Amino acid sequence: MTSLFGCLVSIIFIAFFALMAFAGAVIDTLRRIFGLGDSNSYNQQQRHQQQRHQQQRQQNYRQEQHTSRQKPKVFADDEGEYVDFEEVKR
Repeated sequence: MTSLFGCLVSIIFIAFFALMAFAGAVIDTLRRIFGLGDSNSYNQQQRHQQQRHQQQRQQNYRQEQHTSRQKPKVFADDEGEYVDFEEVKR
């Protein structure tokens, strides 16, 4: 009789926690679908932060492009051009 009671209590205990885990998953899914709860505001904060980071990168890229166009030329116009080679015979 004792082993039957222990087995019954164990089954009820496991079923209770399985039910709680399932209910938590269902509630979390419903929150995500309907946009309720803290998880949605956290996702919005992350999206906003990613957008700001992307805008900052774009702005930095534009500034680099703008400043690279303003740099003076290092090489003269005639440097590095192809010159015909003519062999001199003696």
